[in-house]
Amino acid sequence: MPISRKVIWWEIWPTENGALAKEFIERAIEGNGGIAPDAIHADRGTSMTSNTVTGLLAQLGIDQSYSRPRVSNDNPYSEAQFKTLKYCPAFPGRFGSIEDTRIFCEQFFDYYNNEHRHSGIAMHTPASVHDGTAVKIHAQRIATLNAALLARPERFRGQRPTRRRCLRMLLSPRDQADHNPFEAQPIRHARPVASEGRGGWGALGMKPGPTRRPVDGHPPNVCRSA
Repeated sequence: MPISRKVIWWEIWPTENGALAKEFIERAIEGNGGIAPDAIHADRGTSMTSNTVTGLLAQLGIDQSYSRPRVSNDNPYSEAQFKTLKYCPAFPGRFGSIEDTRIFCEQFFDYYNNEHRHSGIAMHTPASVHDGTAVKIHAQRIATLNAALLARPERFRGQRPTRRRCLRMLLSPRDQADHNPFEAQPIRHARPVASEGRGGWGALGMKPGPTRRPVDGHPPNVCRSA
């Protein structure tokens, strides 16, 4: 199965412990249509290494995988999601309440799964790769590129245009300048919890960050979509 990068499930809590982690995993599997991953990769925090969680994983036949000590990139898919969230201009450094955090994440992860064009999966959305519709979309892309070559071969020097080059030629400067407030610009600090990787899920917690000024006049605790 391809690496979809889809955020399968997320939750926000003011604390973490083995019981919450166990319930989270159970709800994540239920939210994934009852399909459990082959493995779950996590850090070595007390929640994910607790007897409560390890017992559940053993019962469900899910392999356990943990980051190596002092190795920051042992969970690259979740870390990549962390960067996308961290660089989102709409993300505030602090939230007014835990409910504000949940409202923001509900909007962000809906955007991330269904609208964000991920460079690591050929500019498909995580949801389309996860549900298999990306195969049809990719075939349509190839047909469009081939048609562009047949119609104007002189523009491509006789070689089939790549998707990236075709986009550069088709988009106007204004189109290229348009952006979603969920995209670009470095900021800090939150993490998605369960995301699909190669045959398994990655698990991370939520961390607070520094205070951030409003973006484009929007209040820092409000997420705006384009």
